[in-house]
Amino acid sequence: MTAESLIARLDESRNWFLKALDGLKDGQWDAKPYPNVKSIRETLAHLVIDDRCFPLMLQGKEPDYEALAPDASLSAGDLLALLERTHREKLDWLRGYLKVKDLDQEIDTVYSGRQPLWAEVVTIANEDWYHIGQVSLIRQGLQPDWDYYAHFYAG
Repeated sequence: MTAESLIARLDESRNWFLKALDGLKDGQWDAKPYPNVKSIRETLAHLVIDDRCFPLMLQGKEPDYEALAPDASLSAGDLLALLERTHREKLDWLRGYLKVKDLDQEIDTVYSGRQPLWAEVVTIANEDWYHIGQVSLIRQGLQPDWDYYAHFYAG
């Protein structure tokens, strides 16, 4: 595994998440078909925070999540554009960080404890996959005829 292949997997996980948003209707961004789930807009804001706190977490520092939160008044389109920007910034930061770090180097992280650097990057990629499931659950709740498999794998 190389740094670039790891970064490519991190980018791929976000691209799959963004694909889950393709075709969303205006009213679906804030809908909560189930009371105990985040709306899709809230999930986007959460991922912006994740992107922004990533460098701190890799350095074992507890982030100020509230300070990293995006402006709550952003439209869904602006929030999506911000998410794409914070993701690119995260990848750019990681490229520089990995130039001076060994992927197998043990690091102390905020949530995962001590583990190899590569494992923490994989953990961050898993966050996107988790939220793909969240978005899919919401879409199926709002549109029972929405076909997850056709959406991701057809054509």
